[in-house]
Amino acid sequence: MSVPFPSPMTPAGSRAEVFTRYLDYFRDRLEAKLRALPAGDLRVSHLPSGWTPLELLKHLTYVELRWLEWGFEGRAVPDPWGDRRHDRWYVGPEETLDDLLAKLAGQARRSTEIISGHDLAEVGQPGDRWAGEPPATLERVLFHLLQEYARHLGHLDIVVELAGGPAGELRPRCHTAGGASRLTSMRLGIPGKRAIACVLAASAAYVGLWAEPAPRSFYDSFPFAGHHWVAALGPYNEHLTRDVGGLYLALFVMSGWAALRPRAQTFAVIGAGWLAFSVPHLVFHAFHLDGFGIADKIGNVVSLGAVAILAALLLVPAGQTIGEVE
Repeated sequence: MSVPFPSPMTPAGSRAEVFTRYLDYFRDRLEAKLRALPAGDLRVSHLPSGWTPLELLKHLTYVELRWLEWGFEGRAVPDPWGDRRHDRWYVGPEETLDDLLAKLAGQARRSTEIISGHDLAEVGQPGDRWAGEPPATLERVLFHLLQEYARHLGHLDIVVELAGGPAGELRPRCHTAGGASRLTSMRLGIPGKRAIACVLAASAAYVGLWAEPAPRSFYDSFPFAGHHWVAALGPYNEHLTRDVGGLYLALFVMSGWAALRPRAQTFAVIGAGWLAFSVPHLVFHAFHLDGFGIADKIGNVVSLGAVAILAALLLVPAGQTIGEVE
């Protein structure tokens, strides 16, 4: 974090300096959160409202432009609503994160010049920004900018957390008994959990699409020709074999849905469901390996253990942050 938190305990020379510090801090947090996102998450939306992180960045740049340059100073601005298209936020395919951050930095410099060059009680110039209403004072405009940044950074915080990035304002920390601090967080983001759900869905489809329509073949030949992991454990029962196939098909549907509609709560439910099934399954097979060759013993334990581990990983919090303002 390159810009320190503007603590109320830190002396400031003026109210204008307080506004400037908070704006600098919010912009710094905005950049940090955006750079914490995987590149693929910058242009996609994780929320029903449909906005993307890059669109939010461009929007905040234009918010400063509209309120301070176009509004307060009354300057002629060619396209004050350039962050929108068809009444929605918009970012062109050629606009990159670095380009948009550079534009925000340029706008920030102009905003700082405006704040330092006027008194907070000064009233803005008449113009289209005010939609026929009396212009606001600079102080009222700056309060509005702070609420815009605070609100939208909260929105972005949720998106970053869903993607597995750090949440909150500070680095994750926990305090030890001696007062020292250390970073503590095990993170597995949405992309990682989606990959796990895909692997579990594929494994469930392999079993379910075999056992349900062809139970005898599954009993005789699972996991593949020359091996008999099911047949070695007891006599054939068509009903039970088809039930196993149906169970795996249900797991396939749920895991596939989680991969297509990734949400932290969905992954947690799917992980808990897989664990409830896979752990007893693993324990049973671990104690019934007599009659198997070495390779089949290893294959049983490794494959079933891997499923249980993957299911457990779906329960790992997606980047929880523990922190406090000092």
